[in-house]
Amino acid sequence: MSFRQLTEQTGIFESAVSIGVLKLASGFALIDSGVEDSAVKKALQGVGDTWGTFKAILNTHAHADHIGGNAWSARNRGVKIYATEGESHYIEHPDLEPHFLFGCAPISELLNKFYCAKPSLVDVKLRPGVFELEDRRLTLVDLKGHSPAMLGVITEEGLFHVADAVMPEALVTKHKLMFVHDLGQHLETLDRVSKLPASGYLLSHGGYRSEIHALIDLNRSVLLEINDLIFSLASEGAEDTTIHAALCQQLDMVETPGQYYLNHTAVRAHLKYLKDQKKLKLQWEQGRLLWVPEGA
Repeated sequence: MSFRQLTEQTGIFESAVSIGVLKLASGFALIDSGVEDSAVKKALQGVGDTWGTFKAILNTHAHADHIGGNAWSARNRGVKIYATEGESHYIEHPDLEPHFLFGCAPISELLNKFYCAKPSLVDVKLRPGVFELEDRRLTLVDLKGHSPAMLGVITEEGLFHVADAVMPEALVTKHKLMFVHDLGQHLETLDRVSKLPASGYLLSHGGYRSEIHALIDLNRSVLLEINDLIFSLASEGAEDTTIHAALCQQLDMVETPGQYYLNHTAVRAHLKYLKDQKKLKLQWEQGRLLWVPEGA
C-alpha cells in the first residue's frame, strides 16, 4: 500500500481498493474512500503534506468498498462529497445495499462493512460530462453496468480512473463470476472504455496501468464465457438457485452467505441478459419459475 504520484496533479494510493488523488488549487481530492475509516486514513498518510489540505471525495459509485471512508472524512476533515446522481441515495442510505442484495430486511451477514457502509451526505450530485472542481477540468464518463450509474474520471492529462469497469487478471481468472448489475450495459461500457483515448488507467482493484486493452478483452471474454455456461445450465429448464448451485460446482466456488447473495445477483444479471437476447424465457411450472430456452 503506497502513494504513487503519476503527474504533477494526479496520483494514486494503490491498495486492495485503490484511491485516486487529484491536486487542487486549495489542496487535494480523493476519488473514492476505501472500505472503512482506516483505508482513507492510510491514503491520507500516504499523500502526507505533499498536496496540502484534504478537501473533497469524488465517489465513482455507491458500493461499500468505495464509500467506506466518506463518513469519517466528512465528520473529521469537513470534506465535501461529490457523487453520481444515480447512486447518491445509496450513499446517503447505504442500508439499501443489503436490502437490494437480499430482497427484504437483510440477514446479519450482509450488515458488515463489505456490504453496508456508514451513511454520508452527498453535497454535489454528478452527471456524465465536463466537470470543474476548483482548477481541475475533469471529464466524467458513464460507466454503468457494474452498478446502476457508475462514473469514470478522465483528467486533463488523459489519466482515466475506470473504477470497477475493468477488473485485473488475478480476479478475472481466479473468480470468473464478476459482479455486474446489468450485463448488457457493462459490455457496452467495456467497448466505451476501449475507444476513449487515455495516457494511463487507474483501476480500483488493479492500481495504475499504462495500457488495458488486452485486459478489457480478457474481461469481456470471461463475461461471455460465463454467460454461455449459464445458458447451458438452463438448457433443460431450471430455477435461478439451481443454476447458481450448478455454476458453483463448475467453477469450484465456495461461498459465505454474503458472497452467495452477491454472486446470486450476478447470476441473475446474466439470466436477464440472456432473456433480453431472446435466448431464455421465464416459465411457471407448479409453483416454480423456471428459466428455459426460447422455443422450448
